[in-house]
Amino acid sequence: MLPPLNQNGDLPAGIHAADWAELMQRFGAGSEARHSGGTTMMHDDQELAVARERVARLEKLLEALRKTARPEEWAALSSGYRLEIERMQGEILDYLVQDLTAANRGAAA
Repeated sequence: MLPPLNQNGDLPAGIHAADWAELMQRFGAGSEARHSGGTTMMHDDQELAVARERVARLEKLLEALRKTARPEEWAALSSGYRLEIERMQGEILDYLVQDLTAANRGAAA
């Protein structure tokens, strides 16, 4: 079972065992807003910058894990991180291509 995310929204450091169903439940679905055609979870450029930093941290973590993981454990180790990176990249793109009138209304509120 995966532990709760920390205050930065990251998994705690370490190796965490999880089956595919749990990974999909925690990281594979994306936000409800994305699937319902609603607005993105990001509301401003500051949140965009935070999301980009988080993606970069996860990518660096994966890069480090590649150097130490055994081949037989790599798929299990990397899949959750990959799903989270893809989810966040989707939200970043949703924010970047959202309707500017909607974005301006959100910024003014």
